[in-house]
Amino acid sequence: MEEDLNATLLAEDMEIGVSAIRNHLETLEQKGYVDHYFERASKGRPKKMYHLTEKGSKFFPRKYDKFSKTLMSVLREEMGEEKADELLSKVARELGEEINEDIDSSPSDYMMGIKGKLQEWGFVPDFESNNGGYLLEQKNCVFPEVAKGINWCFCEEMLSEAVKGAMTVENQKCGCIEENDTCVHLLKVED
Repeated sequence: MEEDLNATLLAEDMEIGVSAIRNHLETLEQKGYVDHYFERASKGRPKKMYHLTEKGSKFFPRKYDKFSKTLMSVLREEMGEEKADELLSKVARELGEEINEDIDSSPSDYMMGIKGKLQEWGFVPDFESNNGGYLLEQKNCVFPEVAKGINWCFCEEMLSEAVKGAMTVENQKCGCIEENDTCVHLLKVED
């Protein structure tokens, strides 16, 4: 991301053969993740330089946590704890509604829809069947730092809104409360 590189420099940095790098670059370029241009050298042939496209740069994580933590701190200071928590709860419900809008009707479709949306937002979600429901584990949760100091689970509220009418959500492990980046929830199919 910092600079444009040619296949030889990429091969050295990644400790992979140049021909393998060229094959990967060709595939990435066909999919629109990288683009190339030629850079004239003082001697010899021009070098084929590669750079990430806007589409490709979206695969690299952006660090919004500093902004988010500072924003929540200022909101708590200006609005008070109770109003800031109400605002955070509203954000959880709106995110849940966004997930719900993208989900089809069957429980397995719900889980695939939830997983896809969470991946899109930078989580590393995984789920497995569990006694008539699904155990959803979300790693790389971004909310604990933003929601630091709350005594309720942001993800549980978000997921409850996402699956309303189809499932119930039971918190098994909350990153917001335990102040880590992993949340585990049991989503049970309504009888």
